[in-house]
Amino acid sequence: MDTRQDNNSAPSAEHRSRRGAVTLIIVVGLLCAVAVMAVSFARAAMMSRLCARSFANHVAAEELCRAAVSRAMESVRETCAGYAYPCWISEPPAFRQDALSSWTPGGEPADSLLRGEAADHVPRALWSDASAAASNAVWIPVLSNAQGRVTGRIAFLVINCSGLLDANTVGGQPQGPRVDPSELDLSSLPDMAGGSNDFLYCREQDGRYETLPDLAANGALCGPPSNLFVYSFDPNPDAFFTETNSLGSPFCRLENKIPLNCAALVDSPVFDVYSANSNFMRACYSPLASAISNAGIPNADAVAWNIINYTDPNRIPQSDDPSPWIAGPVEDVPLINEIIVRPVATNGAGPATNEYEVVVELWYPFVPREVSPEDEFEIQVAVSENPVPSEICSSSNDILRAASSNWSFRLPVSSMIYGTATEFLCFTSPPSARISFTDGTNLLPLSETRPIWLMVRVAQNTPQGVMPVDQAMSATNFFRVTAPAAWSVNDPRLNGSEEFWTIQPETPGGINAGCDPLAHGGEGVPVFHRDGAMLSAAEVGRIRSLRQPWRNLDIMGGAAPLLDRLTARPAPVSAKGRIAVSSAQPEVLKCLFHGLSVGWSNSVVSESYGLDPSGVNNLVSTLIENGPYQNFADMFSTNTVAQAFAGAVDPAAPPCDFFREGALCAIAEMLTFRQNLLTVIAAAQVLGSDGKTVLAERRSVSIVARDSYTGAWFVRNQKWLSGL
Repeated sequence: MDTRQDNNSAPSAEHRSRRGAVTLIIVVGLLCAVAVMAVSFARAAMMSRLCARSFANHVAAEELCRAAVSRAMESVRETCAGYAYPCWISEPPAFRQDALSSWTPGGEPADSLLRGEAADHVPRALWSDASAAASNAVWIPVLSNAQGRVTGRIAFLVINCSGLLDANTVGGQPQGPRVDPSELDLSSLPDMAGGSNDFLYCREQDGRYETLPDLAANGALCGPPSNLFVYSFDPNPDAFFTETNSLGSPFCRLENKIPLNCAALVDSPVFDVYSANSNFMRACYSPLASAISNAGIPNADAVAWNIINYTDPNRIPQSDDPSPWIAGPVEDVPLINEIIVRPVATNGAGPATNEYEVVVELWYPFVPREVSPEDEFEIQVAVSENPVPSEICSSSNDILRAASSNWSFRLPVSSMIYGTATEFLCFTSPPSARISFTDGTNLLPLSETRPIWLMVRVAQNTPQGVMPVDQAMSATNFFRVTAPAAWSVNDPRLNGSEEFWTIQPETPGGINAGCDPLAHGGEGVPVFHRDGAMLSAAEVGRIRSLRQPWRNLDIMGGAAPLLDRLTARPAPVSAKGRIAVSSAQPEVLKCLFHGLSVGWSNSVVSESYGLDPSGVNNLVSTLIENGPYQNFADMFSTNTVAQAFAGAVDPAAPPCDFFREGALCAIAEMLTFRQNLLTVIAAAQVLGSDGKTVLAERRSVSIVARDSYTGAWFVRNQKWLSGL
């Protein structure tokens, strides 16, 4: 029996030791791996936490930046309450005329708002104010509602860009009546390097500019934009406010302006169609007369009818008076200007006889329209031996039927054109219609016992019959004549009343001896009458007002409130490109008047004058010195601005209202009082628990459009600025 022991049947101590070592190494390795993984996870978790915290701080900084914009607009609201245009020149040190910055007593300076690319978003015309305000900016602390500790801070700079030109809309169209900013001539702007045509070409190629750096890339500019901006917005230029105290608040009461041109859509030759049309009276006449009355203008009803006659396309006087051709509403028709009853000379050159003729002078002082044979005007001269009933005098029926047929006559009125030999026309009794009294043997003179009654009318042949358009002397009776004389009227638009007629030396074919259209600040001639839609609300300055000779509405004086209440547009619209007349930038205001001329023309004559450069400079300085303005009424509350407007026209121009008010008429439709455009540069910092360590910072630049009437605003665009 073999009793030897098998050495391989059990591990030796050495073998067991080796196996234990290997196991230990594996375990230690696993533990190390787990430790590394744990450390890595911890570090990853820490990094994620730090990234999340950084992201949260970054988001918080962005939200604070947006809050800074809101806080900036609150500062704008506080400082603009009761005003339509920002003007911060008299406020604390952080404010300048066109810039406002964050400010609080004892605040820490935040004078780096304009560093880096932020400076590229400031128009150079506003750089001085912006940099001065930015240097005075301070941080405004943001407190935690829970702990009351400082968790962040904000700062802002607001730059008023309301008074600049919108580079996306101004210029590019042929110059016309200047009712749209696209008609502006930009060649006078210092911004243009190679002329406005190069700029307009580059703009067409580039498309819309959204930021100033985009605009600066236009190759036709001589440097960074100075007088140009990239946005404009007037929420509704056809609304006006009724109370200044509520300006800039949601409680500001607004009313729509009343359209001036409702009658321009009506074309009827029947003289009483408007007053007989209840819809027209309710929708057109009544609101117009009410707006005129609310503006403080006397004789509102008569002024409203004069506006209607100015804008409607026919030449039949319109009024609610049963005899509108006598009552005084003005249409551009031949006007009876002088009436002469004179003895006829023997054989045309000898001694005067007791045979009389009537000479009637018509005057056509109107532009730009003319009188042609196709208008079918006629003059009617009715002479009677006896008084004529008043109902005949005020009737539209043919007055010759009530007169002595052998002394009365009618003659056609052919062509009349202002500024030509046909501006005045004289009509004389035909030999067969001469006036004479006889005792059977001799001709007897006119006397108290042998008077005649005379009436003169101008009428127009229409599809509805012959309609009176002008009548001289009296509405109740024919004019009683007892001796030869010459009667003339100062202003032929008032020839329907005897009170305005006086006996003067004969002046057939020319201005009457007693006529002075410029006396006592009179409007002068020519008389502009459009017979169509007004292009500008300022044309109401061409409307006759008081029953006084040569008196129009003083649109640059007491009638200026009409510009705030009336509109030449048919319906309320939003408008872009409008220019703030309260702008403090002289080059912007000069651009309004550059290349502007004031004039009129008919088929034969034209009269046009440019603006006087020194007068324009004075006007621009006057506008800036007396601004900002709430509205037109405020702008013309004193005579200073009105005189500057009148002095802007070439001194060679006639001193009549048409030229005095020409510059205002040309630009009125391009002006805005409601538009506030603001560039807001905002900065925000998120702070650590110590209230000092900056954990995150963000800066942005925003273009904000604000409604100066209601205070409502919106951010047009916001750009985050890179770098700190």
